[in-house]
Amino acid sequence: MTSSGAVAVWNVPFSRGFFTAFGRDLVWIGISDRYELRGYDPLTGSLRRMLRLDRALRPVRREDRERFFERQLAQAATPEQERAYREVQRIIDFPPTMPAFADLTEDSEGESLDPRLRASMA
Repeated sequence: MTSSGAVAVWNVPFSRGFFTAFGRDLVWIGISDRYELRGYDPLTGSLRRMLRLDRALRPVRREDRERFFERQLAQAATPEQERAYREVQRIIDFPPTMPAFADLTEDSEGESLDPRLRASMA
């Protein structure tokens, strides 16, 4: 609840997610807390492929938090919204690390996860 008594709902910045994508012959599933994607046969449900990258999750940096709030403030349409964003900025907890990827084709930095995955989904 905000100081004005209004209820505010926020997505946690840089939170983890469950992602699916459909390729030519596999259904790809990934949870963005690690660089691992699993390809399942859509007819049998059997695991057919697994792709992993040996890469550590990147810590959430001060610049990441600042950039997030700059974008939020830029979207404020009213002074009340700006105040709400600033209040959330004071109390929000960020996860310690960035997610491994933002969707199944790019990591959180916009870099391609794996050309084999991209090719298999073409």
